[in-house]
Amino acid sequence: MTIEGPIDPSAVDRRVADAARAVERGRAELATREGREEARARDVFGPLRDVAGQSMFAALRALEPGPLHAPHRDALLRWVHELLQVRVAWELGLDEADALHAPDPALASPRARDRALASDRGPVLDEGPAATFDEARRALIEAPSANAADVALGRLAELAAPVAAVRKELRARRFEAARRLGLDHPWALATDRGASDLEALARAVLDATEPLARELHKDARRRGAPVRAGTPAGSAAAFVADGFARDAEEGWPARLGARWLEDVFRELAPRAPRVAKLPTARGGASFLRAAHQWGFALRLGAVARSLPFALARDPYPVEAFVVGGALAAAVAGRPFAKRKLGLPARGADAHARALARVLFATLRTSAATLLAGVRDPVREDELEELTARLFGAPLPRDLAAAWALGGFAGSARVDAPARFVAAVRTHGVARGLVDRFDEDWFDNPRAGAHLASIGAGPPWQGDVPDAEVTRDIARSFEEALG
Repeated sequence: MTIEGPIDPSAVDRRVADAARAVERGRAELATREGREEARARDVFGPLRDVAGQSMFAALRALEPGPLHAPHRDALLRWVHELLQVRVAWELGLDEADALHAPDPALASPRARDRALASDRGPVLDEGPAATFDEARRALIEAPSANAADVALGRLAELAAPVAAVRKELRARRFEAARRLGLDHPWALATDRGASDLEALARAVLDATEPLARELHKDARRRGAPVRAGTPAGSAAAFVADGFARDAEEGWPARLGARWLEDVFRELAPRAPRVAKLPTARGGASFLRAAHQWGFALRLGAVARSLPFALARDPYPVEAFVVGGALAAAVAGRPFAKRKLGLPARGADAHARALARVLFATLRTSAATLLAGVRDPVREDELEELTARLFGAPLPRDLAAAWALGGFAGSARVDAPARFVAAVRTHGVARGLVDRFDEDWFDNPRAGAHLASIGAGPPWQGDVPDAEVTRDIARSFEEALG
């Protein structure tokens, strides 16, 4: 489709909003086979295809809106780019969902299933091995120990090849679509700098934190249940199991719900934001993730209602991730453990140490995810080195490829640059809140008013931190965990 004549950014904004909501509804259908069949039978964009096309992107790029309206034009460019990416790869996205839920053909016959049930599968023996990649992923999340995580990772490795194959096609399609738009990388619009600057910062994060990571990998193996020798996942299972922080078990409520978050952050936000489904409480890390979701929603909820959709709901909402990260850091700290969980000094110290490990692993995971997505195709030797640095042992080839191209949970995140930049920036923002409002800033109405005042603007922020900040971040974690 060719755009003729001048375009009205306000009208485009309304159509972009409608298209974004249509995509959200379409993706929600992919969890079930019936939903995927319905999604294949219709055009998710329908009459909104114009805002997911090359002509609209070119027309927006040709606009000269002036400094006042340039941020809106740039936000529309980011949205049109991402909507186009969704449109041209929609069928592959359906293929990926099918691959995640496809049953293992080896379990089709009763004899094959009997052999699988008789194999050494540890705690899943009673129910048999996971039949799909998604089931194995859920088994990994629910694994109560390193041994159980090892079993789940081994099963993921066995089921990873079809998932990795379709994700490779998705990655190639994404790079090709960006090239056709005249962009040098799919992340060219995510920040004010190029993908090479993001890559340099991610490598700086991994390098600066590498010595401490090696020590923590050893410590996780010592503390966790010993994994079976020669298993596909090896010591990577200890890293995964440790990431749930099940040893930070004191003081939490029996159930993780929105009411608890509203209560502990009441002084920070008297009017609580609406939060989507929260994670099930499986360890201290679940409460950090919930606090992150709550902070993310708080930041988006503070955006001025007068802002157009494209500015208020950016595809790369760095600032919302930063606020989420700051609240997660607060929940992980000693002051929160004492003030909100009622823990004594020794319990608060153990709480802070266990959850600092989670924050450390999250930062390194965001850096590794960024590096895994920066090039197409991903070289196997680079991927082996990257997964070894992150997990403490290289993942099997197909599983490493599936992880690099979309993680264990689902489709590759287009917001990986925003998540990574926010993870780096969170350290300084959290420290600034402590300096300004004291260590219990999360319980201070003045901090809430401050966050509300700065949160009225767009959630996109294009600055990329300088690599020098990684030394301070590494030193801070060394003091907390060394």
